[in-house]
Amino acid sequence: MSHGVKLTLKAREDDLASLEALVGSMLDQVETKFEGELDVDE
Repeated sequence: MSHGVKLTLKAREDDLASLEALVGSMLDQVETKFEGELDVDE
């Protein structure tokens, strides 16, 4: 029983890590886009 729980927690940690990476890359793209627009405005 506890072995299955550990596997589930590990899978959840992996999902969370990949989700964080995805969100991080999206934020980088948005940041770059806005920085580009700000540079154009100046």
